[in-house]
Amino acid sequence: MKRVAPPSIDRFSRYLFPAMVVVLSGLLYLNAIGNGFVYDDNVYVESDPTIRHLGNIWKALTSTALDPNVSSAVPSNYYRPLVPITYMLDYRIFGMAPWGFHLTNILFHALNSLLVYLIARKLFNKRNLALAAGLLFASHPIHTEAVAWIAIVLDVGCAFFLLLAFYLYMGEGKAWVRLPLSALAFFMALLYKETAVIFPLLLVSYEFLIRRGAKGYGLKAALTVYPAVALAYLAVRLHVLGGFAPLPNPDAYLSGYRILINSVYLLMRYLWMLVFPVDLNAFHTLVPALSALDPRFIISAAAFCAMFVVWMTVGKMDRFTAFAFIWVVLPLLPTMYLLKVFGGEIWNIFCERYLYLPSFGFVLFVSYAGGRLHEGLSRNPRGRAVVPAVFLAILFLYSAQTVLRNRVWRDNVTLYADGLEKSPGVALLHNNMGFEHLMNGRLGEAEAEFAAALRLDPKYEKAYFNLGLVYMKARDWERAGRYLETALGIKSYYADTYTNLGIVYLRLGRVDDARASFMKALEINPGEGLARKYLDEIYYGNETFEGLKPPGGFRTLKR
Repeated sequence: MKRVAPPSIDRFSRYLFPAMVVVLSGLLYLNAIGNGFVYDDNVYVESDPTIRHLGNIWKALTSTALDPNVSSAVPSNYYRPLVPITYMLDYRIFGMAPWGFHLTNILFHALNSLLVYLIARKLFNKRNLALAAGLLFASHPIHTEAVAWIAIVLDVGCAFFLLLAFYLYMGEGKAWVRLPLSALAFFMALLYKETAVIFPLLLVSYEFLIRRGAKGYGLKAALTVYPAVALAYLAVRLHVLGGFAPLPNPDAYLSGYRILINSVYLLMRYLWMLVFPVDLNAFHTLVPALSALDPRFIISAAAFCAMFVVWMTVGKMDRFTAFAFIWVVLPLLPTMYLLKVFGGEIWNIFCERYLYLPSFGFVLFVSYAGGRLHEGLSRNPRGRAVVPAVFLAILFLYSAQTVLRNRVWRDNVTLYADGLEKSPGVALLHNNMGFEHLMNGRLGEAEAEFAAALRLDPKYEKAYFNLGLVYMKARDWERAGRYLETALGIKSYYADTYTNLGIVYLRLGRVDDARASFMKALEINPGEGLARKYLDEIYYGNETFEGLKPPGGFRTLKR
């Protein structure tokens, strides 16, 4: 006979369980609030003047996600307008205090953990399984990159609106109220990140596997309303970008055949990281496989086939397992496009933040499978404590690793040092660590890091640019000019490069060249104040430039 909890306990757990999920998700990231701006935060938050005025909301909605230092003539593959709008709201509330921006990411994560609990509660109709799913999602260390890194508000924001859209879709009540709100949430998710476009497929899988053809507006909406929302988003995206993803990568060299091979390997590596979130790294390296005879592909393909056989066998009997598996895999499929975009970059293909939304399917599976196992073991008095004990051990390990990992995101030096220890072959890491040395006046160490970056990637224009800054600080104007000109020969659409080259030309007495360089910088970025200052000196000041001070700050794009 099935035991039923007393009404008082049932009411107590109704409020206690979701509160536990929210509290844990906040507590685990308390030590991230004191972290600073790191990596892309320095460019897209700290140094971007557009986020300091709410009047730029319309500009964010109607333009690409380009850094202001880059020419607007350069195409972009990003249309994520809610990201800069979120920064604008953060700045309006918190100013430029990093803790405020971190708080936003943590609040998103807490809300997402709560939604995971609420969705699991509806799916399983068991609060203990929903609690397990919510706590696992709140504590999973794979989320630290998305939550502790301010710039990745795009992933936590997208997940919030997508989970909200799903919760509203599956909820009870008047469909004419729920479905429009759900569709609106879906559109908001798309404005955070384009990978949300897979949502209609998730709804179809939910209708067939969970609802099993139940009457109502659900399946009709999944096949009509939500695809229409996705098409509306794509129309806006095409209008703003001038294409779906118009920015080509000349270094991408993978053919369709090789993309397929590496997609299998990449997918299995993501699944492995969900199960065993160890050796976390913001700069994972992935050297693409070039042949189907590559052992990585063979092992991955064998593992994938085994999983598919299990899914076909178990999934027909167990709809929740099949649904959870689909929720893991579908959100990962858009990331396979990166094999085409970043095929020549070993460090920018496999990223932990891409697992933020797929991890929802993973925690659903773990909590559901654990519940089934617990039911089986509970028939034996000695087995009742096995699953709870294992769950608490996993929760403790997850929580401890999350807290420890947050420390790595404290500042650029700790982040890059951790990356260099685990991925020493990434040129970007040497370049970025060199920049930190440069900003702290350690010119010899900076020069060594930039040289290391160029040994790994001889066409890395940012390393040439930064070597130019090293020699500017050393007042070796001839060498500085050569490196800056080399950087421009590789990529000629960064305003900072023209600004600094103009300063070098002034020191060399090449006033006409300096004027042209400053004007080019202002053409790219009209807000480039340093270029305007020196240009004003050329036209209105002392043309001997003996009284001009050397520039006080040297900047670069570190992404």
